[in-house]
Amino acid sequence: MAEKKEHEENKDYKEYGSVMAQILSCVRSLRLMEDALTRAASSSNTDEIDRIVREAQPGILTFRGLDRKRIQLEKELGFSGKRLSEIASLLPADETGLKDVLSGLETELLRYKSSREEADRIMKVRLDDVNRVLESQGVLPKDPFHETLA
Repeated sequence: MAEKKEHEENKDYKEYGSVMAQILSCVRSLRLMEDALTRAASSSNTDEIDRIVREAQPGILTFRGLDRKRIQLEKELGFSGKRLSEIASLLPADETGLKDVLSGLETELLRYKSSREEADRIMKVRLDDVNRVLESQGVLPKDPFHETLA
């Protein structure tokens, strides 16, 4: 009986590991997209920005589907609400591949966050440039934050 439970648990870990590896790949792709977006925004290449945003849409949808599956599997495995490092510490010693994936994902998420912040900074600078041009032409730009507060 214990052998059957262990086999089912290993199967669940394999499925979880597969989903997490796919998420790692998606996050890596999205990070590279953010880096490309930063470069395009830095050079004010609006056509390239549009292309990057369009090409990112399928990856974002894929990520959302995988994230739903991750949430379901984490609930089934008793990992709900735990950080990746906590999950890794709860895994059996023989799950080194899954531990490596979780560690890689944690690292890639930090890189993604940094890339995203850099892209946001560049986009804000470019938006400020556009607003200054509009103001110099007598057009007052709308402040989206004030519009949402009204």
